[in-house]
This record gives sequence, structure tokens and C-alpha cells, in this order.
Amino acid sequence: MMKIAQTANFAPYHPQIAGALQTGTPFGIQAENSPKSQSPMEYYQGLCREFQGVTFRLGDKAAQESSGGSALGYGGSMNQIGEGFGSPGQCSIQVDISVLRKMQQDPEYEKQVKGIIQDAKDTYSVYENQAGRDGYLYTCVEIEDGGARPQRALVNSKMPFSTEEEIRELWENESAQSQIKINFQTVKDSLLEQYLDALEERGRKLQKLGIG
Repeated sequence: MMKIAQTANFAPYHPQIAGALQTGTPFGIQAENSPKSQSPMEYYQGLCREFQGVTFRLGDKAAQESSGGSALGYGGSMNQIGEGFGSPGQCSIQVDISVLRKMQQDPEYEKQVKGIIQDAKDTYSVYENQAGRDGYLYTCVEIEDGGARPQRALVNSKMPFSTEEEIRELWENESAQSQIKINFQTVKDSLLEQYLDALEERGRKLQKLGIG
């Protein structure tokens, strides 16, 4: 649940038109040698270490959809590594857990995703300038699985992206407010029941007196 003002459509990533990915880059070498026995979380942490200076968040689109939007990310957390997600000048990337799982199984797919990350790191100022021309101060790159290829999109906002702590606090407040409403409705229902019982009792008394 971010404070998002605009989301660009996801588009397939094509390495041949991305200036950052070229033949013989370290991406391909590391893709071939990536430890496949790692857990997705261990793999994610290794990916973050590989791309120093980037702030990452780990999403879980499937969990979010199944929960009706109440899931923060993989394992119920954004798993943010780095500071100032989405802040001006800070390259920020959210990658879905489905992408990481596929990267662990498919070296070519892994190579493409790392190309997206490197491209974002190299050209982040271009993304920010584009967002600024449209009136947005905050931006990030999102990477999701598109089947044969990973997909990327720019997410722009006029307000800072919410932190995990802010979202949890918001949910707690909403939960508390909901409970207050439930309690109020319970009291209201109880009072109404008492009022109706009193009216019924009054009617019986009036009938005994021959008035009702």
C-alpha cells in the first residue's frame, strides 16, 4: 500500500535495445555460476549485495492478490535493503518474488533481470527527470514476471513512498477504528433492544389497566 499517484504499464524487457547489457558483461558470467540451492531470501540478499547503491524491496504480487491487497511483500514484509526508497537521487527497485524464483532456475532470465537493474542504476536520473516533467518527485522501478521475459515499469508519486512501519501503523489504526465501530454498534443494538423491551412492557401494563 504505497502512496502512488501514477503507475506506468509494465513492458517486456528487450536486452538488445538496452545500452547497459552487452556481450561479455559480468551479468552473464554470474548468471551461469549462481548458486541454485539458495533460498529465495538468500538469493535476494546476494542480489542486493551485488548491486551496491540500490535500494531494493521484495514484493509478492500473488500473496497481495490472494489477501485482497493487505500483504506487504514476501513473507509479510517489504524486506527493504537500503535507505530512502523512492527518494530523489536514490535508485530504488521493487522486484517480485516470482522473478527471483525464475532467476534461480533460468540463467538467461537471470541475465535479463540483472540487465534491467544495471540499466536502472545507470539511467536513474533519466527516469527522475521524466517523472519531474510530469509533476512527480518520487519514483521507483518495479520488475515483475512477464512469462518469457521479465517486465519493468516506472512508478511515480507526488508523495514519499510509505515505509513498512507507516503501513503497519495505518493498518493498526484502521483495525482499531473498525473495532470501535463494532463496539458502538453493539451498544446501540443493546440499547435499542432495551428500549423495545421497555415499550413492550409498557404496552402490557396498559393492557392490564384497560387503556391499551
